[in-house]
Amino acid sequence: MTTEISRRKLLKCSSAVAVTALSGCAGAKSRPALKSSMPSKSTGSPEYALWDAVETADRIASGEISALEAVEAAIRRAEVANPLINAIVTDTFESARETASSVTGPFAGVPTFIKDMEYTQGVPTQFGSRAFKGFIPPHSGEFVKSAEAAGLISLGKSTTPEFGATATTETLAQGPTRNPWNYNHSAGGSSGGASALVAAGVVPVAIASDGGGSTRMPASCCGLVGLKPSRNFYKYYSDGAQTPPIDMPVPGIVSRSVRDTAKLSALMQQDSSASAIPSLGEVNRKTSRPLRIGMFTQGFTHTATPDVAASIEKTALICEELGHKVKFVSNPWRSQQLADDLMLYWASLNASAVGFVEQNILGRPATSDDIEPWTIGLVEHYKSNTGEIENTIERLKLAGRAYGSHFDEVDLYLTPVLSAAPPEIGYLSPELPFETHKERLSNYSNYTAISNLSGAPAISLPIGFSANGLPIGSHFMARFGDERTLIELAYELEEASPWNNNRAPGFVYG
Repeated sequence: MTTEISRRKLLKCSSAVAVTALSGCAGAKSRPALKSSMPSKSTGSPEYALWDAVETADRIASGEISALEAVEAAIRRAEVANPLINAIVTDTFESARETASSVTGPFAGVPTFIKDMEYTQGVPTQFGSRAFKGFIPPHSGEFVKSAEAAGLISLGKSTTPEFGATATTETLAQGPTRNPWNYNHSAGGSSGGASALVAAGVVPVAIASDGGGSTRMPASCCGLVGLKPSRNFYKYYSDGAQTPPIDMPVPGIVSRSVRDTAKLSALMQQDSSASAIPSLGEVNRKTSRPLRIGMFTQGFTHTATPDVAASIEKTALICEELGHKVKFVSNPWRSQQLADDLMLYWASLNASAVGFVEQNILGRPATSDDIEPWTIGLVEHYKSNTGEIENTIERLKLAGRAYGSHFDEVDLYLTPVLSAAPPEIGYLSPELPFETHKERLSNYSNYTAISNLSGAPAISLPIGFSANGLPIGSHFMARFGDERTLIELAYELEEASPWNNNRAPGFVYG
């Protein structure tokens, strides 16, 4: 059942551009100040950090700066930022300098980082785990190859939780990655290092991936644009590779501008004949038609905090003012069974990852010196429920297949990305008792995984802030293959509620 938003009620709060309750929005500011301020950093060089990837590429192509100058400036910013945010696992500064002399492609010379879940030839790839220390892939993954063909130059590998299995980036191998908006808080996960580096101004875009929300969640935490595209939008697996029973992960990027996301997505999309997904092509304008948007703030099992709910209501207001029709709806995927099934399926994937480690890396059973308590708990959770896994997978497949049937009366859904603003470091520590971590994760990550089950696209946009100044993303979900509608609406919202000037206190200028 749907209920149209009261336009009059929403318009009473139209002056409010900060996250605040609708009943008390008068006098709100665009972004509350952080409780603990962090001084702006500068490398002393021209302000390359303010350029997005498109502008950086254009200035390199025009000869205003060289690819090497762009790379050197990003390296200097990394050297300032990383001791504070701890987002780089392995740097490849020297090879980046070498690549800059001969790089080609539409984004030639634009610096980036590659998430440490992606195979990168000749570069240590550790998956956030002590068990993979020293592992160097003999080849690069398909998406890494696409990024290199586009002209992006990697400065190294960005941090991720062990096997990408939680919504924060804190590992025993590396320590916690910190949010540039407030170093005491999480940058999200599992693409937390990528998002922290972009939010800190080190690079304009970074390579991410999303197996249940892992691009969108850290984008929300760090105030970025995070698009999770349709399944097979990009070429991800090598030819002949074995895929999991439910193919949930997709690669992507995190960025500070919609045009970066739009242009890179279109450039790296695989041929539509191989994916059955329409070619995105050039998307450089806002949507030209009114959209029907269904909005809810209840997750699979829990509802959003007041800060998050108010932020989503603010986004709904902006959409209404732009001429779109927004309705409150019930969450079609609200289900404890769905949440439990997702947890068991993720546990099964982690058990497979540990099995691979034991057979191919360690040559022996893994111990607590190799893998973290949270991973050990997931493996034990799977082993305790192996008799349920076949039924679990069938239920999840059914949920994914039924996804499109919920779009008869709406073009998009608007929801939170996460149930709460970014938590403090330690809230999802890998050393917590398993049941504590499991309950917290289930309550916090409560919205995004249905897009992975269905293979449909979704995007996080940095429109809101919590009462203490931490970013809160607004999450839009579309039909399979409809990236264009998401990106066109993103352009419209970026124009109506500009976020390009909202820079983290830990942003490094230069």
